[in-house]
Amino acid sequence: MPETVKPVGPLRVGATALVIAIAALTLGLGGALPAQEAAPEETLRPVRLLVVDPPHNTLQRQFYGQVVARQTVDLAFQVGGQLNALPVMNGQTVSEGDLLAQLDLEPFDRAVSRAELNLTQAQRDFDRVQQLAQSNVASEARFDEAQTALDLAKLGLREARDARDDATLSAAFDGLVAQRLVANYSTVAQGTPVLRLHDMSQPRIEIDVPERLFRSAGRLEGLEFTADLGDGMAGIPLRVAEYTAETRGVSQSYAVDLALPPVEGYTPLPGRTATVTATLPSGSSDALVIPVTALVHTADRSTEVMIYEPVGADTGTVRALPVTVVSREGADLGIKPGEALQPGMEIVSTGAHLLTDGMQVRRFTGFRESD
Repeated sequence: MPETVKPVGPLRVGATALVIAIAALTLGLGGALPAQEAAPEETLRPVRLLVVDPPHNTLQRQFYGQVVARQTVDLAFQVGGQLNALPVMNGQTVSEGDLLAQLDLEPFDRAVSRAELNLTQAQRDFDRVQQLAQSNVASEARFDEAQTALDLAKLGLREARDARDDATLSAAFDGLVAQRLVANYSTVAQGTPVLRLHDMSQPRIEIDVPERLFRSAGRLEGLEFTADLGDGMAGIPLRVAEYTAETRGVSQSYAVDLALPPVEGYTPLPGRTATVTATLPSGSSDALVIPVTALVHTADRSTEVMIYEPVGADTGTVRALPVTVVSREGADLGIKPGEALQPGMEIVSTGAHLLTDGMQVRRFTGFRESD
């Protein structure tokens, strides 16, 4: 019997057509699959750069100082009593001789009156005993006692008057009231400070000078100081007024007071900050100065810096350049002249040890999310 041909179902025909279509598409594209997207470019490392300056014959250091008074005095009464007058205010400028504070004078006036009466009585007794002694009626011992009593009465009157004078505090110099330390009408004991007064007749700026710079300058005679007071007031010449002759703790620095001349428009209040520049002539030198952070130590114990060679606006490559260190002063290095490093070149100022010769970098222009 002839074989019975089974009809092909619609599902099987559809699958066959799909296979043929895929094969035709593959052949039409030459058998190639879509290429993958290229990987993003590697982010360039940012570097901080500085321009090598020409050689200079001076060393400069900056210090942060504060305005201080020539002297600050805590004023106190040499006697005790109730404070009756405190006419000055904090921050007030006073002149020499101005009244600063005064105790209640009534008890002191009574003490002076009592001392005057005692002196009058002692004087009468002395005069009477003296007449009797001249008539050989009073003994010499009694005359001596009368003389001693008179001397004690005079001394008592002097002490009473001095105590009354000590009950008043007057300004001994032109100054600035820093702070009232007690309230008016309070009772104060002898020696209790009641007022703090700044002597602003010669305001000063105090800085701490390291012992190393102090030694390099030959004490302070070789240093020149200028101040930047802010608000455009810069280059103010300063003069050394005094300095402590011993160092402060572990910092090995000397406290130096620099006399500040009068500056128009500037009020030298104690505590105001100022930037002081110290200049020390270092003699003739043609060494190039770079920061110590720019130096790279290689495996063979040589030293080099990384020169930046620009390629675009903010990108470039770095090149290792051997240098010879001839001096060191603080955070700066002196580089031997006559080598490949020249003034005007740009070098990596910090982090150069993380770079390799020929590496592509970009100029650091500020922080961004990719840094």
